[in-house]
Amino acid sequence: MTGIYLVMALLGLSLGSFVGACAYRIPRHISIVAIPSACPECKTRLTWREKIPLLSFLVQRGRCRNCFRPISWGYPIVELVSSIGTVWLFMGFGLTIGFLVHWVFFLLMLLVCQIDSEFLIIPNTVLLCSLGMGIVFFALCPSYSLPEALLSSIISFAVLLSIRAVAGYLWGHECLGMGDVKLAGVLGFFLGLKLLLLTLWVGAVAGALYGLLRGREFRYSPLPFGSFLTVAAVPLYSWEQPVQRLISQWF
Repeated sequence: MTGIYLVMALLGLSLGSFVGACAYRIPRHISIVAIPSACPECKTRLTWREKIPLLSFLVQRGRCRNCFRPISWGYPIVELVSSIGTVWLFMGFGLTIGFLVHWVFFLLMLLVCQIDSEFLIIPNTVLLCSLGMGIVFFALCPSYSLPEALLSSIISFAVLLSIRAVAGYLWGHECLGMGDVKLAGVLGFFLGLKLLLLTLWVGAVAGALYGLLRGREFRYSPLPFGSFLTVAAVPLYSWEQPVQRLISQWF
């Protein structure tokens, strides 16, 4: 069993490296496959030794071999989180369609989190990819109800859009980005309405606490609300059954 966990950990590292590359390229409108990997500063093309997930960063001490500029810590962090999350999901679901659905959802939310935290945007391409893959998985797996998921997605989108309109009217400025509204539609598809509401609450509380801790000079600057939603959504979706039972007991 140790061998299969090692394989999943390495697979998670590799996909985490791909997620990091996508998070850098997609917001900058750079092709994901057509352009070879290179240092963002000196544009030196990376060799295969410099593209080994996590290990290359450690061996090079977090710097480019050519210009010695620091490499963002975001890359090894995303790779490590992807590896740990992959093993964690595999331990919970085994090699099943449920694992595949949760795994794809986890990786896509990791991508959304990284992009939104850096650029304060959530690209439509990522959201459409998430929704499209969800529709395919739900259509192929009898245990998932595609019509119910689509209805939940539409309602979730409508609820967040209404909150955005009301908040914008009351405060006189945009309080919620359209990217967050679209993300709510995607989360509603996967999570359902009950878990979505819990995700919104956890994300809002986490965002408010983060805003308070940032200091007074940053208190009124924009927050990556989508990142907080993804951080809340992944564990809630992974623990869907016990969380649903807990919600049923409370309400």
